[in-house]
Amino acid sequence: MDTRLGLDEEIKRIGSDEEKGATELAMLSALALNRCKTLEEMRVNADTLLYLKPMMAPIVNLAAGVKACSSLADAQRFVRNFMRSMQEGQDKVATQFVSTILKKHPQFDAVVTVSASRVVEGCIGKLSERQKSLKVVVAESRPKMEGTALAKRLRARVKDVYITWDASIFAFVRRGVIALVGADAVLKDSLVNKAPTLALCIVAKANRVPVLVVTTSHKVLEPKAEPLFVLPKPRQIEHEGVSILDHQFDLVPRSLVDCIITENGILG
Repeated sequence: MDTRLGLDEEIKRIGSDEEKGATELAMLSALALNRCKTLEEMRVNADTLLYLKPMMAPIVNLAAGVKACSSLADAQRFVRNFMRSMQEGQDKVATQFVSTILKKHPQFDAVVTVSASRVVEGCIGKLSERQKSLKVVVAESRPKMEGTALAKRLRARVKDVYITWDASIFAFVRRGVIALVGADAVLKDSLVNKAPTLALCIVAKANRVPVLVVTTSHKVLEPKAEPLFVLPKPRQIEHEGVSILDHQFDLVPRSLVDCIITENGILG
């Protein structure tokens, strides 16, 4: 967070940022809220963050938690605990994932994934420490090519990493493979993640390939926060006389995934 900025400017910068992920923006949001001098100021800024980023589950959970506090001291304590648990959560998810995968699905030789979840990256890295021959296939994840960025980062820890076109990822969903995805939000009956997660889950289910979701608990929407969450809608982009529907996020029924793993274990 840039402490030279005023609080209003910092909140606006968070709202306009389309490059950073939900976890990083939630951390910046928490730091910004922690600068508030009164409970009312903190609640007003929490409402502003909800208005600007209603599609980011950790920010929705953060704002809803602040709004539920009855004193400034309680709100500040909640924000500090929220930041600390976010920082600790990712490593714990990776440990839970490796334990689960080796126990429930020991016979596999490859992982397929989409997008560029930092939690997925940590899980694959930790798994590769136990399974040196691991192969990873990543969908490039257009239009921002997050999957390509993930593959490049993974090359420092995993020898056999491959990038493929989004439409080709399904060709690698076969016996002996695990489909591993992150989540931008986990709701009661569904989860939200970058396309083509839904299609990947459908193909995996048809081929009896396990689908594992890894995420921190901050992206699991609390009951009081779920009504505040807004699913991102496809955007229409005009390009060279053609209208493009930019569908970036899928709503995936939880019935299509085998389990959701957080730092606290398998989600019920």
